[in-house]
Amino acid sequence: MNQDAPKTITQLTSEIKMFIEGNPLFYNVHVVGEISNFKRYPSGHAYFSLKDDNAVISAVMWASYFERVNFLPKDGDKVEIRGKVSVYPQRGQLQLTCVSMVQDGLGEKLLKLHELKMKLLKEGLFDQSRKRSLPQFPKTIGLITGKSSAAIKDLVFNLQKRWPLSDIVAFTALVQGKEAPADLIRALNESLKYPLDVLIIGRGGGSIEDLDAFNDEALVRTLSNYPCPTISAVGHEINESLTDLVADVKVSTPTAAAVAATPDKEVIMQRIDDLFISASNHLQKRINFYKDKLTSIKNRPFFLNPAFAYKEKIEKVETLRKRLDLAINNQLERKKQRLEAISKHLTAVSPNSLLTRGYTILTDNKGNVIKSKNDIPIGTTITNRMSDGVVYSQVTKKE
Repeated sequence: MNQDAPKTITQLTSEIKMFIEGNPLFYNVHVVGEISNFKRYPSGHAYFSLKDDNAVISAVMWASYFERVNFLPKDGDKVEIRGKVSVYPQRGQLQLTCVSMVQDGLGEKLLKLHELKMKLLKEGLFDQSRKRSLPQFPKTIGLITGKSSAAIKDLVFNLQKRWPLSDIVAFTALVQGKEAPADLIRALNESLKYPLDVLIIGRGGGSIEDLDAFNDEALVRTLSNYPCPTISAVGHEINESLTDLVADVKVSTPTAAAVAATPDKEVIMQRIDDLFISASNHLQKRINFYKDKLTSIKNRPFFLNPAFAYKEKIEKVETLRKRLDLAINNQLERKKQRLEAISKHLTAVSPNSLLTRGYTILTDNKGNVIKSKNDIPIGTTITNRMSDGVVYSQVTKKE
């Protein structure tokens, strides 16, 4: 290759980019400066300049990193930046690609906070297994927040609006400043005198410095041993305070705390109405079912005419009765005919039939039939039985 051959601008900027971005000196830089020309695009990426009294450098922070920033940067803010130096070849421009941003002076404080967080994490204070469920229908709710603050007004208003059946007990305390942690602990201890079902501790929004009290180790340990479920509502969506981590439930605003702590009476009433309608419809269906069933039973022949069930039996009995009468009559007729036949036969063979033809039956005084002349001596009185009566005679002669 001819060393004297000219390079294209693209080649030059590419070589500069490779040199700078491959140099460890520029790969992990930590600088402090003032923000100017700050602009964040709908994509979430932020573009700005970082300057001091004598120099300025362009900077970019991609959306994935900017989401971790715990404050909203603006022109004039003095910040600490960590990132790397890169080159934008299309413009031949140096720029600082940022991976973290904190307000100037907070770096050491955030480091100590991280160390405390790791310490408490290892002790298990933030374990999910320690988290308790909030009561579905709390009777008494405790509030610990600033006196006459917007947070306490917001909490009381929303709690009463959502669930007016609960009692609210407020314990005011300092929520920022050096005295705040001790005052918050005092309020926690004072609240132990009341039979609370749930406790809400927190404040409205504020800068990260305003939230220092809620990162106090003694406060966090006291809250971790609280006897009833707790809600932390510190009012900062970007950074979690240590009270957020140790509480049973964390929310970002007082309004969200009220929502987490209570059921919505409107929802409950609607649910009751829905259940009432459902129960009424179900009951009406059951009533209609049994009504139809009763109507079906009522229309059965037996209930329309109870004698109907016995009609067939009665008809059968009547048929049997007629058959029995006929059988009896037939039997009687046969017996009658038989009797008449026997009677005629008996009549035919009866001595009486002989008597009608002029014969008589002779019997002695004892009623014995006289069959021979030798059976009666002379002078004996004998009975002559004829067809129409009896004649008594005396034997005077025998031949």
